[in-house]
Amino acid sequence: MKSKLNILCVFLSFFIFSFAALAHPPKDIKLQWDPLQKILSVHIEHAVDNPEKHHIKSIKVEVNGKTFEERMYKTQENSKIQIDTFKIPDISSGTNITVTAECNIFGTMKKEIVIP
Repeated sequence: MKSKLNILCVFLSFFIFSFAALAHPPKDIKLQWDPLQKILSVHIEHAVDNPEKHHIKSIKVEVNGKTFEERMYKTQENSKIQIDTFKIPDISSGTNITVTAECNIFGTMKKEIVIP
């Protein structure tokens, strides 16, 4: 009985650590501001095997510390990247924009820009 329990523990440990190795936060976020259109382009690097099961779950945009918009996703655009754009009409020089990307399995990443 004890040996079966030990085997089960080893198997469960292997399974848990294997799953954790596959789950990861976004690798990078690139932000680009278009001052004429007042559009923020967000490119999130998040390489996955299956973008329907492992993907960017949400992108939250904050303007000067206040939530401007949060979008939820059920899948990722492709196996390497999630891209979206946000129109932010009332913005001026010196405004701080923070973008938070969250993986549906594990991890988040934040990136900030200050509007020139």
